[in-house]
Amino acid sequence: MKNNWWKDFYDENYLDYATHKSDEEIKKSVDFMVDVMNLEKWNILYDQCCGVGDISIALATRGIKCVGLDQSKNYIEIAKKRAENNNLDCDFISWDAFTYKTEQTCDAAVNWYTSFGYSVDDNQNIKMIKNIYDSLKIGWKFLLDYYNSEYILENFKETIEYKVAIWNNLVNMRKKSKLENGIFKSWWYYEDGKEYYGESRFYSPNDLQKMMEKIWFEVEAVYGSIEKEEISNNYYRCILLGVKK
Repeated sequence: MKNNWWKDFYDENYLDYATHKSDEEIKKSVDFMVDVMNLEKWNILYDQCCGVGDISIALATRGIKCVGLDQSKNYIEIAKKRAENNNLDCDFISWDAFTYKTEQTCDAAVNWYTSFGYSVDDNQNIKMIKNIYDSLKIGWKFLLDYYNSEYILENFKETIEYKVAIWNNLVNMRKKSKLENGIFKSWWYYEDGKEYYGESRFYSPNDLQKMMEKIWFEVEAVYGSIEKEEISNNYYRCILLGVKK
């Protein structure tokens, strides 16, 4: 794997090309989180790898205090301004998720939008789960959102082409993917010449569950969607719900 590829990947241009989520999509994600983690007003949630704060901002509008972490200083500055402009109770911190633990233990935690598995070293990736565990109160819950490797294997296409919405404009995009030595590699090519490369460990749902259980999380459920469908080869996502014991 390329060392620290994500530091170059998540730049200002990527904000325009891949991070825009509709209000409806964010609302559905947050509805799901509130439901399965039993979140209430005044709870504190740790948003590991929060990006520009979409999830934290949406949860904070419901009275949930959020601590958001991301390695990108630029993304964190954007998240801070969004929270300040809306007078929301969020703390956003630029730090390394491989080492960061919250100062105050939290009532819930999420790692959303597949921000996991970026190191070739499994033990390094497990550190992120351990940091979540150490940041949670006993009995509270953690959601890990990843892709479903079994779906990808069954539906794999080396190259796909589709349109993506960027600032309300549809842009042509071509994506190439390759599975090599347990690493899932992807290249994105946009019609205006922008290119991005990313990679992650190709963990199965069972692999992810074992990693969480190794850190003493009890996995309560594994979903294939935010509609709480049970995971199967029909769903691209693998969402694990763990409880700190």
